[in-house]
Amino acid sequence: MTIPRALFVLGLVLAACLTRAGTQDPQAPSDHLAAPVAEGWHRLPLEFIRNDGQWDTTALFVAERPGGLLRVEPGRLGIQLEQRGDDERRVCLVDFVFEGANADVHLTGKGRSVTKRHYFLGNEREDWRRHVPSFAGVRYRGLYDGIDVALYEGKGAVEYDVLLDPGADLTDFVVRCDGADGLRIDERGRLVVETPIGEIVRDRPDVWQVTPAGARETVACRYDLIDERRFGFTLPDGWDHGLPLVIDPGVTWGTYLGGNSDDRPFVVRRLDSGEVVVAGSTLSSNFPTTPGVYSESSIVPTDATISILSADGSALLVSTYFGGSDVEAVEALDVDSAGNFAITGGTRSADCPVTADAFQTAYGGGITDTYVALFDPTCSNLLYSTFIGGGETDTSSFIFAEESARLTVAGYTRSPTFPSTPGTYDPTFNGVSDGFLLSLDPTQNGNAQLVWSTFLGGAASDLVKTAARMPSGDIVIVGETFSTDFPTTPGALDEQISFSMGDFVSRLSADGTSLVASTIFAAQIRALNVEDDVVVIGGRSSQLPYLHPPVTFNPGPGTALDAVLVGLNDDFTAMEWYGYMGGSGGAQSRISAIAIGPDGIVMAAGVTSNDEFPVTPGAHDTDYSFGCGDVFVMSVSADKTELLYSSFLGDSTFVCNAAYGIIADGPGAAIVVGTTGAGPFPV
Repeated sequence: MTIPRALFVLGLVLAACLTRAGTQDPQAPSDHLAAPVAEGWHRLPLEFIRNDGQWDTTALFVAERPGGLLRVEPGRLGIQLEQRGDDERRVCLVDFVFEGANADVHLTGKGRSVTKRHYFLGNEREDWRRHVPSFAGVRYRGLYDGIDVALYEGKGAVEYDVLLDPGADLTDFVVRCDGADGLRIDERGRLVVETPIGEIVRDRPDVWQVTPAGARETVACRYDLIDERRFGFTLPDGWDHGLPLVIDPGVTWGTYLGGNSDDRPFVVRRLDSGEVVVAGSTLSSNFPTTPGVYSESSIVPTDATISILSADGSALLVSTYFGGSDVEAVEALDVDSAGNFAITGGTRSADCPVTADAFQTAYGGGITDTYVALFDPTCSNLLYSTFIGGGETDTSSFIFAEESARLTVAGYTRSPTFPSTPGTYDPTFNGVSDGFLLSLDPTQNGNAQLVWSTFLGGAASDLVKTAARMPSGDIVIVGETFSTDFPTTPGALDEQISFSMGDFVSRLSADGTSLVASTIFAAQIRALNVEDDVVVIGGRSSQLPYLHPPVTFNPGPGTALDAVLVGLNDDFTAMEWYGYMGGSGGAQSRISAIAIGPDGIVMAAGVTSNDEFPVTPGAHDTDYSFGCGDVFVMSVSADKTELLYSSFLGDSTFVCNAAYGIIADGPGAAIVVGTTGAGPFPV
């Protein structure tokens, strides 16, 4: 049985999770930060260290960081906050007491960290504690009858899920805030705990249930102020008491987008106006569209799609089909200076829509042709569309909208008659298949629209996977080659494939006239981005056979099945930094998308089938779902020396999940698109 794959879009906060070793008294405030409580406590990550007797306290777990400390006790959470001024230090203690909680509640750590701590306190060896473990979270099991609480770090703050078994009574859950000046609910429905040195703000709760059919249904919920020191939660009448219920502040936002069959997003962009654009392909006859768009319905197996979501993912603003009577997909998208959407990909339709002013109005032949199309910002008007291809297979995976209205397109072709132009780097078709890079100007007429076009390849098969533009305007292309004579440049990391095939990274000049740099690279490259003059690539690899630089966020050693993330210098003669992500055993991991944040943090998404894949304390999901693949999301510090965040994204059913795109969405945040088969994926 084939399980339809639903498209998902997730907005995530990637919190930088730092681990610290120490021997200080957990009752004593840190000496490292002089900051207001709202900045200190709510923006720094936590790791829960088990108390194996190294501290003289009733806390079973302690989470410490500059400016604050959390003590996890059987019936309460103790928060110690510190604020410093120029000449004074203020300390505040707030205890969140679970009123009426069961005396036999059991506390367990969740998401064991790779970090170990050793405490050598005093002169007596029996007082020393070695290999003290720490965890990404703590779970209160049986806090109340049928109610657990899961405690973790998320969104840069201490978060908790209240987990109700069927039949549990939420009114049992009451929290008393000892040491607080008062409680209030603000205009956004958030709980504000007022303290002598600032406010602790808790977001409005996100509450949901999973139906027996696997659907996730949102339940309205709000905070209930019992008095000036106590709060709980209020649910509406009619919620299903026979199903488990989760009060969960996890993912910032998430949504499905799809119909009754296979839906795949290959591209995601955040517009300047805040909306999110997702493009890809669908086999669904009922893929959601909006009135007035170019094509509201489809009668064919597979069409390309363009959809625009509201900034928070709560509304579908624009959505259209695009295609002919066979198969199309959007493999790449860019936005020009007028807000128009430039798209490209492959089409099998001889009647794929083209405009009268197209460079090539007829299908070239073969299995697929490349198409290039331009839509207005509302996706109601097709401004330009053309075939580009010869008599064999042609397809594209990159497009860039220049300020001059030109469109730069990259892909690969098996057609010796694919259009090229004299004076470029390589105007001659080389072998079984070649990469291509071209510039198209839709404002011109006829053949003048093809400004330039060049091949890239050797005597055998060469396939382009993706491309990116450098600040200089040069285009970096990555792909796969079977050609022993694939062109490389002197001093490259690797100048020839080692076996029958290999992957390549090549840089062509902005005008297509020269090969600036090119290397073979010992990895299966699936993702590419550019940070200034550093080319960032990701995929899957064994231990890389090159000189490893000292800058790394995880030195490995890598296995043949590990994900790998690498920064190359601009002439591809050396690695600037690198890191492996994986685990033991035969399960594989690979990176499929890379984003560069405005703060220099590198973010990546991919898929792993390894339940030992490393995750960080406070991750959204620290448990592998044991399907045939979980999505993972990770981020690396700006100096590339630290894994800041790593989390699974999956559901609880045995299905396959995939990530196709990721974009940075402000400091420490990302939007990820991909597919999931079924089950309660986190939306």
